[in-house]
Amino acid sequence: MQLENGQDSTVKNLDAVEQSLRMRLNSIGVMPGCKLCVRQASFLNGPCILECRGQRICIRKAEAQKIEVHVS
Repeated sequence: MQLENGQDSTVKNLDAVEQSLRMRLNSIGVMPGCKLCVRQASFLNGPCILECRGQRICIRKAEAQKIEVHVS
């Protein structure tokens, strides 16, 4: 995932994300087909704040980059 702040996208695939994180993301509604928006992306390797289905989540930038998305 290489998106700018405020950019909307649709999740295509979570296969590259490690299983424990994929299960946590699925439990809060982040799965293929859902809309995902980057609310804040830090410089370097800081955390990213993502919004999906009205919920904001914070994950490491390295983990966010493994989420395959289609830019809207």
